[in-house]
This record gives sequence, C-alpha cells and structure tokens, in this order.
Amino acid sequence: MRVSETQRPGAAPRRFGPWNAPSVGIIRPATPQDEAALVEIESETWLPHVSPAPHRVRAFFEANHPDDVLVAVIDGRVVGYVVVRPATPLSSNAHVLKVAGLGVRSTTVRQGVAGGLLDAAEERAVARHIERLTLHVLAINAPARALYEKHGYRIEGVLRGEFRLPVGPNGTVIPVDDVLMAKTLAAT
Repeated sequence: MRVSETQRPGAAPRRFGPWNAPSVGIIRPATPQDEAALVEIESETWLPHVSPAPHRVRAFFEANHPDDVLVAVIDGRVVGYVVVRPATPLSSNAHVLKVAGLGVRSTTVRQGVAGGLLDAAEERAVARHIERLTLHVLAINAPARALYEKHGYRIEGVLRGEFRLPVGPNGTVIPVDDVLMAKTLAAT
C-alpha cells in the first residue's frame, strides 16, 4: 500500500497503528507550534542508557530544524517524533540521512507509533532519492535496537566503550558501546 508523501504541503497525513489499537494516529511534518509537546516528549524519554548527552531542557527547535522532524499525532495530541537530517554537510554524502532522534510518549508505547515514524521517515527519504539511512544507538538500549532491526536496520559497526555512563549497579559508571546501524533503501 502506498501512503501519501509526508513532505508535500497539503498531502494527506500518513496513518499508523496496529489493527487492534484503540486509536489510529497520523504522522505529519512538525511545525513550530509543536515545540512544547516535543520538549515534553524529549524530557519524558531521556534516560542515561538512551543518550550519552547530559539531560537539559531546551527549545526543541534550537537543536533541530522543523523540516527534519516528523510527528505522530493521536486524538490531536503529539505523541512522538523522529528527527531525520543529513548525515554530514558534505555533498559527497548527500545520498545519506541520519536518524538523529526518536521519542515516543510512554502512554503510547506498543501502539505502533515508533514503527510508524520510522516507516514515514523512510518513505520521505525514498521520495527524496536518498539511498541510505544511518543511526547510532547505545548497545544497552535493547528495545531500540530490536525496533531498528525489525525495520531493516543492520549493525555496521561498534565503537567499543565509546561512552562511560552511570548505568551500572547503584549508578556506577560503566563503559557502553555505541552501535552504528544502517539501512539501504530501495532504488527509485
């Protein structure tokens, strides 16, 4: 089934959700009006085993451009986001985009939100003739790694002990691997 392109102004939003979900949501491009909801989601989902960066509350669009963000909406409420932007500023790397962030409210976990966001990001990338999607995920973030694998991402490299994070017993600092995953997209 072909879904609408999420980047076209006026295009119908992409729908998502498992067959048994109580609500079916939509995925659409982010707007500046989504700022407060995105800050809430980022704050709610930040955990030391998910991000090596220190937690700090800041304007979401301070670090991300709205054009690089898709949001999931259920019953008029933003419940998740994915950030997909150029992997580097180099023209020789313009065929690659990086999944730079993915967050879903805990109240909507296991409703197809994260998978729907990844699917919509891939569809948007294919429409732009992007050939690869890449991402980094911490080795100890097993749920995220499983989600990415389910959506066709494969491990391409592991930076052993890349981070030292307070995620051990009683908050002890332990070495944590950074896993590079990627997905090659179908030629268009």
